[in-house]
Amino acid sequence: MKEPNRRRHPGAHDLEWILAGGAVAAVLSSTVVVWLAARIAARLGGGPAPAGNPLTYALRLLTGQATWPFGTTVVLVGLLAAAAAAAASPGWLTWRWWKSRSWVDSRAKVLSTARDTAVLRNAGVRKEARRLGSEHAGPGTPLGRHGRDGAMLHAPWEWVLACVMGARAGKTTTMCVRQVVENEAGPVVATSNKPDLVDLTRGPRSELGAVWVFDPQQIIGEPPDWWWNPLSTVKGVEDADELAGLFVAAVRDDGARTDAYFDNEGKALLSGMLLAAACDNRPITQVYAWLTNENDPEPSKILREHGYGIVSEAVWAVAELTPKQRDGVFGTARAMASFLRNDKILPWVTPTEQSSRTQFDPVAFATSQDTIYLISREGRGTARALTAALTVAIVQAAEDLAARSVSGRLPAPMSVVLDEAANVVRWPDLPDLYSHYGSRGIILSTFFQSWSQGVQVWGKTGMTKLWSAANVRIVGPGVAEEAFLGELARLIGDHDAVYRSATWTTGPGGRSVQTSIHRDQILTTADLAKMPPGRAVMLTTGIPPTLLRMVHYSAMPYADKIKASAAHYGSYRPRPQADPSLAPAATTRWRR
Repeated sequence: MKEPNRRRHPGAHDLEWILAGGAVAAVLSSTVVVWLAARIAARLGGGPAPAGNPLTYALRLLTGQATWPFGTTVVLVGLLAAAAAAAASPGWLTWRWWKSRSWVDSRAKVLSTARDTAVLRNAGVRKEARRLGSEHAGPGTPLGRHGRDGAMLHAPWEWVLACVMGARAGKTTTMCVRQVVENEAGPVVATSNKPDLVDLTRGPRSELGAVWVFDPQQIIGEPPDWWWNPLSTVKGVEDADELAGLFVAAVRDDGARTDAYFDNEGKALLSGMLLAAACDNRPITQVYAWLTNENDPEPSKILREHGYGIVSEAVWAVAELTPKQRDGVFGTARAMASFLRNDKILPWVTPTEQSSRTQFDPVAFATSQDTIYLISREGRGTARALTAALTVAIVQAAEDLAARSVSGRLPAPMSVVLDEAANVVRWPDLPDLYSHYGSRGIILSTFFQSWSQGVQVWGKTGMTKLWSAANVRIVGPGVAEEAFLGELARLIGDHDAVYRSATWTTGPGGRSVQTSIHRDQILTTADLAKMPPGRAVMLTTGIPPTLLRMVHYSAMPYADKIKASAAHYGSYRPRPQADPSLAPAATTRWRR
C-alpha cells in the first residue's frame, strides 16, 4: 500500500517488481498451457504431437512453422476454465489479504520476529502457564496477532499491561472484552463508565460464576440487590489513611490548587472518623453525620476505647481549634466525603431491612470464578471514590490470599481490567504497586485514552513509573500527543534503509545507479499519530517492538455468546425506574 508523503525506497514499495514478475510468469504459464492443450488435442485426434519444448512450439506457431491441431481450442478453453476455478479461491483470499493491508504493515518486517516473540505465542505462553500452575485459566492475557505473520499472541499469567488508545479506537471490542471473557478459571474485575463492556461480556461470564454489577450512579440501571461495606477493610490507622486517600483523589479536580494545612488536616480528620466508625461497626453514613457536628465527642471517645489514643487526641484537637480553623478543617473533610450525601449511592454501601440482600465479600470473591463490574463516571460528586475503594479492597484481599498460599500466587489468576482508569479508579498508590501484583497472579490491565490522562491523576513521575513497570505497553490509534509519541518513536528505534538513485549521461556508460544506506526511524511521530484502526505498537519486556493487529471479538469462537449477551442485557435499558423484581439479579446465572 502506498504511504502518503513518503519517498519510495526498497523494501516498502515493491509493487512494480511484483507486477513485472507477474507479467513474465503470465507469459511463461500461457506458453505452457497452449503447448499442453495442443499435445492433448493431438493425442485425442490421433495426429502428430507438437515437437520441442513449449517456448520452441510457441515461436514456431507464431512464425507459421507449426500447425494448430484440431480440437486444441476446445481443450484450451477447458484447461483455462479449470485453471480459473483452481485459482479463484486463493486469488480471492489474496485479494482480501491485499485489501486488508495497511501502510504500516510494511514496517513489521523491521520489528520483532517469530523467534523474538516465542514466549508470547501458543507454545511459549502455555509452557509459562504450566510453570505458574495456571494452565486451567487459559494460555494467558490476550493481546492480538503478530503484525508480521498473524500468529495469535498472549501475555503470560504474571505480566501486567498498560495501554494508551484514543476514544472509539476499539480498545473495548478488541482488548477489554477478550480479557474479561478469556480468563477461564479465575475471577474478573472490570471497570467502565459505559454499559457496553457489561452488556457484551455479562452472559459468557455468568456461565462460570456469579455476576455482580456495582452501579450506584444508575448508568446501567442495575438495582442495588447487594451491598458492600467500605469500612470492612479498615483494620487500623494505615487502612483508614488509605481509604481517606482514595476519597480525596476521587473528589479533587484535575489541576486544583491545594492548601497544605487544610488538606492534610482534613484528610487526617476524615481518616480518624473512618477508623472510629469501623471500630464501632457503624455504617459509613455515620462518618458524614460526625463531620456535620463539630462538637460531637463520640468519635474521639470510640477511638480511645479501642486503643487508638493518639488518633483520639488528634480528632478531639480539631474541635479545640479556633472557630475559623475548625470550620476550615471540618469543611475540607466534608468535601472529601461529599458523595455520602447522595441518596442513590447509599443503598450500595449500607445495609437495609431487606434481609435478602447479600453483602459482598472481597475475600470470597478472590477464591471464586465470579465477575464484578464497577461502573462510575468522572466528575465531582460521583461514586468513583467507592469504585476505587472497592477495587482496592478486592485486589488487597487477593494479595493477602496469594501471600498465604504455598506458591505465593492465587490458585487461579485474577484479571483486573481497568478501563477508563484515570476517570473511574483513582488509586494514588497504583504506580508503586503495579509490577508487584503480577507475581501474585493479579493481572492488571490499565487503559488510558491519552498519556496526559494518567499524568493528571498520578503526575508525570507516577505515570512514568506505572508505564515503565508494565510488562506490556501498547499504543494504538487516536493518540495525538507529540511529546509522548516522539519518545515512543525513539524507543521503537531506527533501521537501515537502502536508497537507489539513477543518472543518465550522453557519453559512454549511459545509465548509472548509485546505492546508499541511511538510518531511518521505523515509525516517526507522524506515523504513530496516524496509526490506522486495527493496528497498535507493543513494547514488551525483553522483546523488540512489535506491530500488533488488534483482534475484534467477532473473530473469536465465542462471538455468538457475546452477541447474544448484548442483545439480552441491552434490551433492559433504560431501567432507572424499573421494578427491581423484573430486572435480572446481579448474582444469578445468565439465561437466554
